[in-house]
Amino acid sequence: MAKVDIKESDAVVALTGQDETNMIICLLAKDQGAKQVAARISRIDYNEQVLKKLGIDVVIHPEAAAAGYIEELITKPEVLDLAFLSRGNAEIMELEIKKGSKLDGKKVKEIENPDGSALIGFYDGGQLVIPKPESKLKAGMKILIIAKREVANKVRAKII
Repeated sequence: MAKVDIKESDAVVALTGQDETNMIICLLAKDQGAKQVAARISRIDYNEQVLKKLGIDVVIHPEAAAAGYIEELITKPEVLDLAFLSRGNAEIMELEIKKGSKLDGKKVKEIENPDGSALIGFYDGGQLVIPKPESKLKAGMKILIIAKREVANKVRAKII
């Protein structure tokens, strides 16, 4: 087994199935000079500030994250992935342009995106296209939009 100098590591991540074991690993790693430590903590009732005082930089709550993700999949099926997008502060949506939609027949440059959102791509004939200002949208196309969570509903209402 190879030895690793913790001081040379960028991070130590403790992912065992035991919260207390993960906390102890993080405490020991910090004591040995780890720059950053992360712990998988199943129990959500641990005080976040106490964990920070213990030197744990990042707390990973996989069960809570999974529950939130499942809720998003059920309530917002057009949301593609929230898991790694700015810690859940943004959404990438895949929306279909319906016939008669405000976007049907418009060029990308003619679209008014709500502040905090942007059209980042669309599918044309099954091929992903990164849009140019002159690209024309049409009914049946699926478009990809990135939006801050606080404006996501406004974006949906504008397109659907």
